Amino acid sequence: MLCIIEQATSQHLTPKSLRHAGNNVSLEDFLAQDAASVRAMVAQNVLPVVHGGANTTALLVIDIEEPARPDGFCALNRSTLVRVVDALRLRVAALKHAMPRCSVSFYGTSSPSDFPPGFRAGHSRRPRTGYGRAGAPTRLHIAKALGGYRRASALGLFDDVEYSTPSLYLTPGQDPENVTREVLDCAERGVLRSNGTAVPLAPFLSWVYEGPKGGADYHCALSAEAMRQQLAVLEQAGAVRVPVIAWFNGMDNKTDMCGGFRDQLAWMQRNGFVPSHCRSKFSI
Repeated sequence: MLCIIEQATSQHLTPKSLRHAGNNVSLEDFLAQDAASVRAMVAQNVLPVVHGGANTTALLVIDIEEPARPDGFCALNRSTLVRVVDALRLRVAALKHAMPRCSVSFYGTSSPSDFPPGFRAGHSRRPRTGYGRAGAPTRLHIAKALGGYRRASALGLFDDVEYSTPSLYLTPGQDPENVTREVLDCAERGVLRSNGTAVPLAPFLSWVYEGPKGGADYHCALSAEAMRQQLAVLEQAGAVRVPVIAWFNGMDNKTDMCGGFRDQLAWMQRNGFVPSHCRSKFSI
């Protein structure tokens, strides 16, 4: 998936945008694509839907959840990880070749899913896999996740991107401040340039609870206080460390009036996160 952030606009493309196949593409097929094929994919699938086209100044957030999940890096041997990093950097290069004024980020790095199950109290979602059907489970211990990020960082994964984008989506029962601080700490220690410097963050927040799926609070609107606690931690981190904050606005974070709101913009306006005169520029 590619998410494009331009001013107040958040635009999401399908996972096909940066590879030929859909979610079932194999790791070998993913790694086998050369520069010419990746550039062709960007020209065909990405450029036509990016605001501003080749002249865009948007932030493009690469979300390739399969078959190259960031939280699965720790399960790879060195030779495979080298190939994965090269393949991901190839996609960054293709985007910047087509849109030289854009910024680029990787999604899902140092997110709450990297932490042990006990950290996500009450979370009962079916574990996902990272690399193929027998891949590494998403619910990883933080030490393993950090190890994978550091190995990928040393190989230069984050050298060509302007930002890293962890998701700060909350599950009912989580402490908003604790989740946010843990994610920032994980990013600071693991998501680095190859020279050891930290990568600025452009985190995704969500106005609805993520899970547990099917639970009473699934996709209910957060309390304004929970969001304010997250924003306070991000503000304390400073504009150098967290220069961009975005709210995810996809088809999978809608709510049917659960929590009193159906529309993200209305929730943000009612709780004072955006001005009341703001008009929606969100699109999918």
